Amino acid sequence: MIPIPGENSVKIENIYTEYYNIAEAYVNLAKYEQAVKYYKLAMGSKKLYWTCMYKCGRAYALNENWDMAVSYYEKLLKRDPDNLDLKLSLCYITAMNSDVKQASHLYEKLYQEYPDNDAVLVNYINVELYFENVQRAEELLKALKEKFSDNANIKTFESKIQQINEKNDTELQAEDST
Repeated sequence: MIPIPGENSVKIENIYTEYYNIAEAYVNLAKYEQAVKYYKLAMGSKKLYWTCMYKCGRAYALNENWDMAVSYYEKLLKRDPDNLDLKLSLCYITAMNSDVKQASHLYEKLYQEYPDNDAVLVNYINVELYFENVQRAEELLKALKEKFSDNANIKTFESKIQQINEKNDTELQAEDST
C-alpha cells in the first residue's frame, strides 16, 4: 500500500490533540499533576505549544505549585509582554506564594501601567488587605472610590479595613494591659 502524503504528520498531530484532551479531562477532575504530564506531551505540537504552556502554568497554580506556575507565566510574558491577564495572574501567583514585597511591587507596577483598570486596582487592594497593609489599602481604596465610585467591592473593602483596624486596636490594648 502506498502511503498518502502527509498522512503520518496528521496522525502525529492527532496524538498530540489526544494528549491535550486527556490533560483537559484531568483538569476537570482536579488532577493537576496528571494534567501537566499530558500538557507537556501535547507541547510536541507546534500548534498546541503555547496553549499548553499556558495550561501547564494554570494547572500548577491550581495545584498551588506556585514556583512552577511563576516560571511558566514568566515565559508566557516574555512572549506576550503586554498581556494584562498574564500580568494579573503572575501578580496573583506571586502573592499566593507569600512573596509579600514582590507581589506588592508587581501590583504597584501594574497599577502605574494601568491606572484606569478597575480589576488591577481591586486586585491590588485585595493583596494589600490580605497582608494587612491597611495604610496602602486605604490609599488605593480612595483612588477606587474616585475613579470607580460604583464598584461593588468598595463596601467590602471598607468593612475589611475596619475589621483589621479593630483587630489591631484590640491587640494594642492587650499589649498595653500587660
